[in-house]
Amino acid sequence: MAVIIRQDGTMNSRVKGLLIVVFAVLALVLFGRYFANQLSSVSTLERPPGVMLAPPPEVPVEDLGAATRSEAADHLVSLLSGTGPSTVAVHFFPSGGQELYWIIDRDAGSESLVERRSGPGNTRVETRWQGSLTERLAWIQVHGTPDAPHLASGESTNLYH
Repeated sequence: MAVIIRQDGTMNSRVKGLLIVVFAVLALVLFGRYFANQLSSVSTLERPPGVMLAPPPEVPVEDLGAATRSEAADHLVSLLSGTGPSTVAVHFFPSGGQELYWIIDRDAGSESLVERRSGPGNTRVETRWQGSLTERLAWIQVHGTPDAPHLASGESTNLYH
């Protein structure tokens, strides 16, 4: 019979090699099962996101459907021309498959345009442009983007749950 452990306390090199191979195979099998389980589970795109893409619940929303940014700005200008609420929102789908909410907030002497959208990897992103709301909407109507070079830049943040 082969001696596994010698009298000096060391292990036979063949047995040591065999144990290393057994542990390596066991680790590969366990990792493979874990990896296969992760692939077969429901993807994050099929589950509802932790942060919903929506304006605050008290804000009235006009659904525009498929619309350009310029058309959404036109609609916001018409909403702001009346004596309606100080906070309004539009929900629209510009080309490229994005879903956007634009929220106008004119509370307490401050005015801002807030854009909520789904970013890369389904991350919810909010961009806020402060002040000069009339000029910014006029810029969007002509150029199709809220980023006007002569106005303050927007500040983007990821919305986490």
